[in-house]
Amino acid sequence: MVDLGYFPSRSEAVRQALKLFLTKEANLVKDIEHDQFKILKENQMNALIGSK
Repeated sequence: MVDLGYFPSRSEAVRQALKLFLTKEANLVKDIEHDQFKILKENQMNALIGSK
């Protein structure tokens, strides 16, 4: 994306990608009920550590 001129540097591209990800994650959290959120996060952690 930097080579195509979309971003002035790789660090800016990473900042924008992280901002987009965190915004989507925050919106997901707002729209989900507590129990569903807990299950989602448990599944994400299990996928990261490779258990279950």
